[in-house]
Amino acid sequence: MRTHRIATVGLVCLTVALSTGAGPLLAQPPGQGPTDGVAVDSLTKERLAENAVKRTIDTCALLDPESVKEVFDAPPRDVTLREFDSCSMTVEPTPGTTSRSWSISVSTSVTVSKRDNAETMELHGRTFARRADRVGGIPDQSCAWAVLGDATTLPVQLSVSWRGRNDEPPPKPQCEVAKAYLMKLVPYWLTPSKRGEGATKPELVLPTKDPCAAIPELAKRFAKPGVQPKMKSISPYMCALEVTPFNMQTRTLPEEIQISFRWADNPAHQAKQPITVAGKPGSVAPERMIDKSCQVDVQYDPTMVPERFASDPNGRDVQVITVTAKTCDVAQPAAELVVKGAL
Repeated sequence: MRTHRIATVGLVCLTVALSTGAGPLLAQPPGQGPTDGVAVDSLTKERLAENAVKRTIDTCALLDPESVKEVFDAPPRDVTLREFDSCSMTVEPTPGTTSRSWSISVSTSVTVSKRDNAETMELHGRTFARRADRVGGIPDQSCAWAVLGDATTLPVQLSVSWRGRNDEPPPKPQCEVAKAYLMKLVPYWLTPSKRGEGATKPELVLPTKDPCAAIPELAKRFAKPGVQPKMKSISPYMCALEVTPFNMQTRTLPEEIQISFRWADNPAHQAKQPITVAGKPGSVAPERMIDKSCQVDVQYDPTMVPERFASDPNGRDVQVITVTAKTCDVAQPAAELVVKGAL
């Protein structure tokens, strides 16, 4: 059984309270939101169920900072929330030497199959696989292990990589330390801490919200006459409403409203085009360079965490809702509906 331990670590100063967990990481769907008037295919229904479970998992609590020193011969310098479904640690064998360090990360945003795996092993009744090296990748520079998902288990992946100068070899082989650290993590993966249990601090609210929750309201507001809108669940924190389908004859791409819940740059900080959405500050980019669409970023919550190298305290990452659409006439009122639905 896991014991209750607390470790305070650097960069984002996340307090990781590794508790006894709240049951296995099961792929059993909780209730799904309404989809009246919106087309939902079978693949999207499966993703909705899986994504709903993934949003309950406190990603950074899938790491164990306390056992790092035992495996890597040095304590973690920091714990960094990269995305809501990805968390990492940096370990410096020589403190202060950033050019020689280990990067350790976990992610629930993975799809793991039994194909192309270099090695498998059984732990606690689950099958774990070492991912095969990518074609053209630099050998022995990184190693990834994942639990194979099935009808009752969601996949989680551990990645360990070495950052050295001039291809400097790591102090230990990556896959050797990755395998050893994986054995320390398995109990936290099979009985993961849930968001809201206080496993990490500060507790974040937006990761518990469903980015697809506002889809029915968006469909009512922006559906085209005679065209049934279609929902796409892209990831636990990304959803889209396709208001027009792909045109085979003209090769015209679908018109979409895309929603993303992110841990990202503070849109209320030095915004070039500030905007207020549902009473919350943000910014608008009328023409993104990538596709000329309109992007609205809203600061969902001002909670920040200390960053080791941040020169401007107000420029730190925060919880952000991003809505993109073909024009700002759609993106801005769509953002209003999405933000209100996430409150």
